[in-house]
Order: sequence, then C-alpha cells, then structure tokens
Amino acid sequence: MANHVSTWIEVSSDNDAVFTRLKEMVGDPTYNELMDTMWLYNILYGEGEYDREIYTDRMGAKWCYVDELESDETSFEMRTTSAWYFPEQAIRQIQYLLKDVDEDVCVSFTYEDESLDPIGGGACYKGELIAYEESVGYPDEDSFDTEEEYDQAVEKMWDGIYETCTSLKNEAMVDVYEEMRDEEEVYEEE
Repeated sequence: MANHVSTWIEVSSDNDAVFTRLKEMVGDPTYNELMDTMWLYNILYGEGEYDREIYTDRMGAKWCYVDELESDETSFEMRTTSAWYFPEQAIRQIQYLLKDVDEDVCVSFTYEDESLDPIGGGACYKGELIAYEESVGYPDEDSFDTEEEYDQAVEKMWDGIYETCTSLKNEAMVDVYEEMRDEEEVYEEE
C-alpha cells in the first residue's frame, strides 16, 4: 500500500438540521485551513496539539487533510487525503456527532489508495461501520500492441474503479442497515 489514500465522504439524512449542524461545525474554511492536518481533527475532537498516537487512534490515519468540502442546507460532501488508510475513526466520529440530531444519519464513503491497492467503499450507521475493499492493478503495458490500446485499457480500468468503489459502498450501506435492523429486532424480542 502506498502512502496517500483519497476518501470521498457523504452524509445522508432526511433531516435538514443535520446539514445545519455540519455547516455550523465546519464554517467557511479557507484553503489553508482545509490543508492543515489538524483542521478536521479539531472540528471532530476539539482543539489540540498533534500527537501521532492519539491522532492515529482518533482519525484512523497518522495524518489527514481535506481536499474539497461542499456543505450547504441539504448536503455535505468532503474529500480527504490521508496516510496509509482511509480515516475510519473520523468517519465514525462524524456519524457519532450527528446522531443526536438524527439517529438515522448515515455517513457513506469510497476510497482509493494511490497504488489502487486497496480501493473500497463503506458506510457508518448507528455506530456500526462496514467497509469492503478490493485490489486493482494497472494493465500490463507489454500486453498491448499499441499505446492507444493501452490508454483505452487504462481508461476502462479507471471507469471500473469508480463503479467498483460505488458498488462496494452500496453493498456496505445495504449490509449496515440490515445488520442494525436485525439487532433492533432482536432487542425488541427480548
């Protein structure tokens, strides 16, 4: 696995108060703030100094910054870059911080390592996070007769990565909803 992992995070809720809360949390950050590896950490956990062990435990990666952020009254999407792995604990924390506003809030995500090993998708719902991943490799350039054929194979690979990540995210969403529904049914029966 290479060093940089890109993660696309989306918050889903039927309750607009969730997006109001997120907008209050993130404000209107500058580019420099987004690129600061403590910016998202401080939003999720309060102001602090960087301590690698604590940061890694709380974020799921030894560093993480935000590349893009779109937040308004009805939606929230964010793309991060992190070290070695997607920011799993940060995703859990986002869902945790929003559950008081909407207990049915879901945080879904896709990710890809820069080496494409792994790529994946997942969802966090009611404190449960499920993620699935696969490995993808570049086509072998020596297997193609022309550069154009190779370029087409690479383009097809990238299209497949998007489709695979989205499929893995959707599968995780179905499974996390089903798992939590099953747990609620067992709880109700007791």
